[in-house]
Amino acid sequence: MMLYVLENVLMVEFLGLTFLIIASILNKKFLKITRIIAYITMTGKTVWLDVLTPKQALLMHYLALRIRRKGYETFITCRKYDYTESLLKSYGENYISVGEHGGGALIGKLLASADRTLKLAKIISEIRPSALISYPSPSGCRVAFGLKTPIVLLTPHAIAVNKLTLPLAKYVVFSKCISRKMFKPYITPRTKIVQYNGVEELEWIINYRSPKKFRERTLAIVNVEEPFIIFRPEETEAAYYKYKPIFHKVLEYLKSKFEGKIVFLPRYAHQKEYVLKYFKENVIIPKDPLDLRVLYPKASMVITGGATIAREAALAGVPSISYFPVKTPINECVSSWGFPLYNVHKWEALKKKIDKILLGKVPRLSKNMLRKMYSQLERPSTIVMKILEEIDTV
Repeated sequence: MMLYVLENVLMVEFLGLTFLIIASILNKKFLKITRIIAYITMTGKTVWLDVLTPKQALLMHYLALRIRRKGYETFITCRKYDYTESLLKSYGENYISVGEHGGGALIGKLLASADRTLKLAKIISEIRPSALISYPSPSGCRVAFGLKTPIVLLTPHAIAVNKLTLPLAKYVVFSKCISRKMFKPYITPRTKIVQYNGVEELEWIINYRSPKKFRERTLAIVNVEEPFIIFRPEETEAAYYKYKPIFHKVLEYLKSKFEGKIVFLPRYAHQKEYVLKYFKENVIIPKDPLDLRVLYPKASMVITGGATIAREAALAGVPSISYFPVKTPINECVSSWGFPLYNVHKWEALKKKIDKILLGKVPRLSKNMLRKMYSQLERPSTIVMKILEEIDTV
């Protein structure tokens, strides 16, 4: 009897692998279908991870690695937005891309979300995952809730997204840097809140290993033996961003003070078009995503109108600036731990901080110092694994 069961299990796994091989020969549409069938034929419990942005691609990739090491299968969905798809590909993840961003207009966001929800519902109803892990994703959460799939949410922050997702969650996981009061209006009494002493970026910054091809492609685009700055503009089309963009002023000032290359990482087509029109000289705009973790140690400075790459660089010991218009608890927390992250909200103060870093007046942290600082902090995957074990026992 045992031999019979084993033979059937092996046959199921063989069929799943066969579908993927056939798919690699045929067109992309069939590839998506056969990937789904292959996942269905896998044994064991499947955890669904939904990815909406490049940062989430990094986070979910590293969570997926740890989840798979514990014996689970992972099923990753994403959408067409920025470098999200190409980052997942660079890290060797299998994924299904469903839907797109929708642009800056409210009606565009609404229609894109509705369309993605319908498409995800058809896919996930076949997969039947044991849990959804999301950043959070409104479309992903709606589908998971409708299919009675436990929802685990990580670090919500946008009010509109919180309203659509947090009331549906079984678990909400976020840094101790953030007050529970921020999410109290959106969380039901049944929701379990779990906090950890750290930030998400630690998940991939600690002991980071770059995929060989990704590293080689990055170093072929950026010459790290020559001075360069990494610059990522503000996320002007995000639902939460209600401020006047200043990336053009920042870029103009950087070029007036810095003779090296500026690696410009646009979020939207209009940002790229503007820079190509007015700032062609000494500006690198990569077509594909770069492995920034490879570049940080050699960068003269990292600056962004958002937060993620500033936190990444600072956690790697590199001076970085976030000029997001208001204070954010995560950024303030990272700075208070002693990492070289500078949160500057006024134009004159921003220019002074840029000057100070370029003059070498802001020290970098040594590897020994970083190791000591990391030892005091936690990664979110530790919490996520405990939650998955808890879900398994229910």
